[in-house]
Parts: sequence; structure tokens; C-alpha cells
Amino acid sequence: MARFLEKVSNLWKPQTRHKFTCSNESELVTLSFGEMQVTLHYRDAFDIAAIIRTHAKQAKLFSGDKSTYIHGNGIMSDAEENAKRMAPTHF
Repeated sequence: MARFLEKVSNLWKPQTRHKFTCSNESELVTLSFGEMQVTLHYRDAFDIAAIIRTHAKQAKLFSGDKSTYIHGNGIMSDAEENAKRMAPTHF
């Protein structure tokens, strides 16, 4: 994980918003930052997400930004089929 963070830190430039993508296949999560692509187990992805969130909050406080930002995301494909599969069948 340390090598991953080292590569990412060399890729990113401060004060610039960067584009990235994220996808999953079974229990693996793939992150793409520009030309770089990293595949992780979902538990490692959760750990990295928590670390990034913590440091992002600290950086926001340090910058003096007191704004609020509400965001959300989800996977919307096959919503009807997923709802049918998730419905209880034991009744």
C-alpha cells in the first residue's frame, strides 16, 4: 500500500482537481488515475478511502474553507433486477 501512495503522490499536483475512475469486479476494486491503474482488494480500498477522507478533512480545515458539500454516489444499472433479487423470499 505504501508503494501505491508513493506513486499517487508523484502523479498529483497541488491546487489542481484531477479526474479518476473507479470500478469493481467481484471483490476487487480498480482505481484509475490518469494513465496509472491499481487493483486492490475491497478491504484495502476501504482503508485507503478512510485515510484519504481523514487527511482531506484536515487539509480543508487548514485552508480555512468552512463551506459544506453534500455528495453521494451509487450504482444505478439494473436497479429493478437488483431490487427483485434483494426482496425477501421467505414469506
